[in-house]
Amino acid sequence: VQGEAARERDCPGEVSIPIGQAFDSIVFLHGALANAERIPWQALVPLAAYVIAYEDGVTVTVPVEYGGNIAAIDRRHADPLPHAMYRHEGYIGTYLADPFVHGKGPDGGDITMYGYEWLNPRPGQSIQSVRLVAVGDTDAAVVLFGLTGVVA
Repeated sequence: VQGEAARERDCPGEVSIPIGQAFDSIVFLHGALANAERIPWQALVPLAAYVIAYEDGVTVTVPVEYGGNIAAIDRRHADPLPHAMYRHEGYIGTYLADPFVHGKGPDGGDITMYGYEWLNPRPGQSIQSVRLVAVGDTDAAVVLFGLTGVVA
């Protein structure tokens, strides 16, 4: 998904995935198609949100924030950034998203998919659907590669 403010909008503004089951958590496997501004120790940039709708009509919104639970897919995770500031300040402020899958694309470039496990605050309640909705005003589109429901 990609917000309406993107210079070249190539993706829809939202997608919906039917679920129809109860889960204790959901693991989202996703990535951003471009970088968004990430300034260490400042507020994260919102790109999208997962809107979880339960069968009883209640909804929960899970933010997708660049540098928090998502990052760009076209680079190696924890690759040192070129600016000297990052070497002196350390990498903790620049890499918060958790890499789940790393590999190479057809062109030999790095591809990293990030995972985020959302803990369901209403376990046992059936989830009707998950919508991924673009909310940011950046060019960074969010790609959802998959989601996995977890029952403990």
